Amino acid sequence: MTDAVVTANDGKGTNVLSTVNGASLTVGTGAPSQTTTTSATSAAAPTVAAPAPVVRQAAVATGLPGAPKIRVPLYPDQSRWYNQKGDVVAFWDLPDDVVQVSTRLSQGKDKVPGTIDEQLFNGKDFGKLQNDGVWYIRIQFKNNVGWGPLSYYPISLDTASPLPFQIKIDGTGSDNPSPHLSFETNDSLSGLATYEIMVDRQKVLEIASTSVTLFPQSPGTHELAVRAFDKAGNSTEDVQSFEILPIATPTIDFVTQTASVGESLLVSGTAIPDAFVELRILNGKRVVAMVKNSNSDSQGNWTLQFKGDLPIGSYSISAVAHDERGALSLPSEQRSLAVTPPVIISFGFVQLGWFEIFMTLLLVAVTGGSLFSWYYVGNKNMESAYSTIAVRDVKKFGDILDSHLKELETGMMNGKSTTGPPIEAKVQHEFAQLHDTVTKMKKYLVDVIKKS
Repeated sequence: MTDAVVTANDGKGTNVLSTVNGASLTVGTGAPSQTTTTSATSAAAPTVAAPAPVVRQAAVATGLPGAPKIRVPLYPDQSRWYNQKGDVVAFWDLPDDVVQVSTRLSQGKDKVPGTIDEQLFNGKDFGKLQNDGVWYIRIQFKNNVGWGPLSYYPISLDTASPLPFQIKIDGTGSDNPSPHLSFETNDSLSGLATYEIMVDRQKVLEIASTSVTLFPQSPGTHELAVRAFDKAGNSTEDVQSFEILPIATPTIDFVTQTASVGESLLVSGTAIPDAFVELRILNGKRVVAMVKNSNSDSQGNWTLQFKGDLPIGSYSISAVAHDERGALSLPSEQRSLAVTPPVIISFGFVQLGWFEIFMTLLLVAVTGGSLFSWYYVGNKNMESAYSTIAVRDVKKFGDILDSHLKELETGMMNGKSTTGPPIEAKVQHEFAQLHDTVTKMKKYLVDVIKKS
């Protein structure tokens, strides 16, 4: 340790420590469940332009100059505490009649003569503050009449964190869901502002008091952090763990395993007496589809009947119990249920909904269509076979008949006639007619058979 500050309790933060001897300090680790951290949180210093010289002929005044109005960009609010260190650059507006400026930076609101620069400026860089406490910038103007009143600008600096502390937790290791916390620390310079409380790294409260009762917590082990802030923004934190035990787990003894859309569902089971029971219904994607509530009686029995406004599908249901303190149980064993389409036709244990009826009709239609197609194709194949045979036989009969007629015609042509028209001409005419008739019959029969 090579740097330290001891301030007087004079409201000014005056450093009364004159000598610091170097020292080395090693702090051992405590219980693994407890961690104390100190930190000083400061904002980045803004970039400030350097003061500019003022060159002009001073005006003649008839009275003393007024009190300077001082501005300090790094510490703009005179009423608050700061924890960042940087160059203290002060600015002021220089009246036309001012010929000299007296400046001073001190840890007391004194009247010790200040520094007078030969050159006029609209501000001054006082450098960095050396110690914590309340500092004062003092500015005074002078004109041809004389020195005006003093102006003071306070700067309150606190870079030290509040003192370390430990959290006391009452009620941990039981099924009490709301343990009571107490904690206290001190900050000798700027003073304490607030306590920030976090559970499992989530901010839950910000208070000024040194004790609080947590809202109900879920069963399991939790991390608790309390951070104390002083008025300058420095903080000290203590971290501990605590455990909340669950109350007795409820049971689901009966659930309607299958229900049609719109039908009522019945669920019953047991829990601790006079408990609040929450039922959670999850869909196939493990997403909560519905939440229903019930209450157990003095014997611990509970029953819930509700209309199942759930889409068609498979679901799982579990129960969680709450008592009047807000203490929770672990989830019960999951039970399954299924929501089916509405039942239209029922034959004993066989129940048919629109979907089953549609599938049955579709199966009958497909089966009937297949049988008809098989019958139709079979008949067609038989008709096609008969048609082929008939066409072949008719053509063959026609060919034979035509052949015989041609032979008869040839034989008759070789005979002679002694009376009347020549026999050749008559026979030739008759056979020509027969030949023509057979040809037409042959074509007609073929066409008729093909069309049948």
